[in-house]
Amino acid sequence: MAGGDGESARLSSQDLRGFEVVCAAPLLQRYVAFVMRVGDDHSFVQFDLKEKMPEHLPGGGDVACSIEASFDGFHGKVESVWFSREDISEFLSQLRKFEEARRGSVSLLNMSSKSDYTPLRFEILSVDEAGHLAVRAELVKVSYRDAALAPLKVSVSFPLDGETLSSTLIEFRKLFE
Repeated sequence: MAGGDGESARLSSQDLRGFEVVCAAPLLQRYVAFVMRVGDDHSFVQFDLKEKMPEHLPGGGDVACSIEASFDGFHGKVESVWFSREDISEFLSQLRKFEEARRGSVSLLNMSSKSDYTPLRFEILSVDEAGHLAVRAELVKVSYRDAALAPLKVSVSFPLDGETLSSTLIEFRKLFE
């Protein structure tokens, strides 16, 4: 093994004899930014993949995203929203059916959906018989000010071009799978 005098240390396979190399799997898998956006530059809901639980652990396949919603310059962001593997599968299945029928609505649930202070409500819906679509989203960030609960909310709603629905489904699959 090289050393001293400014030389960089290098290990050969002979130097490692007798040592056990242990690799520990990370508890959470972090990702290089994968960002998907529903909408356009002025009106959108953006999902930024942050973490995914490895399949071999409890909660395997659960995903965390930061979510940003904006409408004509009015916007908000929630840093971490967790989605269970089951809610993701259900959403993708329902979105595929919605893409075919263009009737009703489809909602993306998260692990806090049953709470009054769920960080995200997200829905794609049909607004008329002609099959025009819209997106509705509400972000909630809970803050405590002077020992009092102060939920901050941002709600946006905007039309969604029906021609983009199939690409939206593909992008959600990439995001979650």
